[in-house]
Order: sequence, then structure tokens, then C-alpha cells
Amino acid sequence: MPRFSTPAAAAATGLLLFVSLALAQFPPITDPTADEAKCEANTAKALGKLVSSQAACTQKCVATHRRTSGPYVGCFGPGFSDPVTNACINAPVKGAEAKAGSGIVKGCAKDCPECYAAIDPSLCSSGQPFVGDVASQTDPFGTLIYCTEAAGGTPTQAEGKCEDIVMKTLGKFWNAETKCYQKCVSNELKGRIAPGSCSPPVPSDAATQACLFDPGHAEAKAALVIDKVCEPSINPSNQKPACYSAFPSGSYWVSLIEAFVDFRVPITWCSEPTGTTTTTTTTIPNPVCCSYPGFIFMGVPIPAKCGMVPTASDCLASQASGVCRSDGTCGTATGPGDCCVPPEAATADACEVYTSSTSTFCNIGGGTFEPNTVCTPTGCQ
Repeated sequence: MPRFSTPAAAAATGLLLFVSLALAQFPPITDPTADEAKCEANTAKALGKLVSSQAACTQKCVATHRRTSGPYVGCFGPGFSDPVTNACINAPVKGAEAKAGSGIVKGCAKDCPECYAAIDPSLCSSGQPFVGDVASQTDPFGTLIYCTEAAGGTPTQAEGKCEDIVMKTLGKFWNAETKCYQKCVSNELKGRIAPGSCSPPVPSDAATQACLFDPGHAEAKAALVIDKVCEPSINPSNQKPACYSAFPSGSYWVSLIEAFVDFRVPITWCSEPTGTTTTTTTTIPNPVCCSYPGFIFMGVPIPAKCGMVPTASDCLASQASGVCRSDGTCGTATGPGDCCVPPEAATADACEVYTSSTSTFCNIGGGTFEPNTVCTPTGCQ
């Protein structure tokens, strides 16, 4: 039997081959190998499921204890002292963490990226420390989102509905944002986009930017879902907990999760090329000083801060004139002082300064503290 039954079929196959070759604008990447890339993709998927599952465990616990107006303390990590919730997360085989570890082990069975082995020789055979890292990083979300219950109170029905949608949506958003980066990395490996096109917080690949930032896509979609249930301006019957003062809209919640996802991207896909590195002096034409309000986190007052971002669209708080000054406010430059370089990919800020204790909060957040410097659009200088 001939390979092509009709001239049309042969022409169609030739067209597909032409399109395939045309799409590959750059040489396909051979390191990581296909199996290593599959390992990284499965790791991202497993960790995303962990976040969603842990959120669901916490949400179910809170819903159960609302029927008796508490106590709620067992619903929250890291202890998760409520027996059902503890099993939901920590059970040896069916718990959320165990399933995440199994997903990584299964997905990495054929080959383990060298950078994973460098992090921990047993990573691909156990899933650790990735599973433990993500679990511990997301543990505080429970008390932050269910802040009324964490303080010993019981929310109104409308407030509880708002809390629930925040928890549910942020778990989904983590996975949606991860999928955008996974598709970008896949195209990068196939040679369809330039190496280094997928680096957060703002990937240079246009399709990935659209996936993340365009209206109706990952970030805007998640923020709108939250606002529809929480914002009285959208529906007068909506009600937010009083402890949401630091998160006045859905976009603030989204930016919180986005920072964690962006932080995980270069770790999860650590074998991907970053492009050619050159040493240059960067001039940013229209930098913006971004002013963040202080808030209370788990009973701890977090001071206000300022940061320098490349453009107005990068600012997730209030835009202000001037520069980020040594006292943590925006305005006319006042000279050198304390400055913090946030962890790579954790935020759009090139540098940050708190109104007090910059060195302490910089170290807690994993940043690099730089004394006697000035916060500029290109970092602490």
C-alpha cells in the first residue's frame, strides 16, 4: 500500500513538515534531554497539585469547624493538629505531600536533571526537598486567608464566602501560571523561541506574557473571580473580613501567589538555558517608585516599604513620584542608607526599602541586604 493514498494527502503532509520547520527558528535544545524535561514538567505539575490539595484540606477543615464556631487552630500549618486535616496533608500514602512526592518520583524515573541532583542527590527518588519546601512556603496562606478564624473568630456568611473563594482561586491560579511557564519552556526546547525567553517575572516571550497578563487570562481572571465574591463595589451583598485591609482587591492576593510561583520557576526548570549573559549598563527611561502599605501578618506587624520598578505596569501597589528613599518612602532622593535586593524572580522590584528594620525583613524574605546604598531601578547601588 502506498504511503500517500492521494496527491492531496502527500501535499498536506509536506505542508505540515514545512510548518514544523518554519516554527523552529532556533536550534532545538538537547540539554536537558527529553526525559529530563519531562521530569521537570511532571515536578511542576506535582507541586501545583500539592498547593491545590493543601488548600482544599484547609478549606474543608475550616468549613467543618464553622458549624460549631471553632476552634480553628487545628486547621492551620505547620502543625495541622486537626486529625482529619493532618491525614489529608501528611498521611504516608494518600496525603497531599506523599502524592506530590510520588508524582515527582514517577515523572523522573527515566532521567533526573543534573541540577536536581545538585540540589539533593535523592530529589528524584523522594521528591524532597521540593515537596517540603513548597508545603512550608504555602503553610502561612491558611492563616493569612482565613485570618478571622486564625484569630479565634467566626466570619459572617458573606465574609466566609469571600475567604473560601480566595483560597480556592489562589490554588487554581498557581496551576494556571505554572502551565503558562511550562508551555513557554516546551517551545523553548523545541527551538520555537529564543533561549532565556521564559524567565520571570516578565518573560520576554510574547505568548507567555499574554498567557499571564492579558485580560481574561491567568492573573486578571483570578483577580476578577475573587473580586466578584469579595468586593462590595461589584455586589453590595459582598463583604470582606476586616483583616483583609492589606489586600484591598483580588489583584493583591494574586500578586502574593505570583511571587511564590515566579520564585519556583527557575528552581523547577533549573536546567533550562538562560540565554547569553553579557555585562552591560542598563538605563531604564521611566522607572516608577512603588509604595506598599504596612500590614499585620500572623500577628506580626510588617512595616510599609517602597520599591523601584521598571515601568508603571510592574507596580502592584500605589505609584508615587520620585525615588525609593532610605526611609522607605517615595520622594526626592535623601542619600545612601539600608537597601534590599529581593530574591530573584520573587517580585518586579529591583530593590526595596522598609520604613523600619530593612535588614531584618530582607533576611527573612531571602533577599540580599546592602547597607549604605541607594535603591535604583537597577538595584541597590
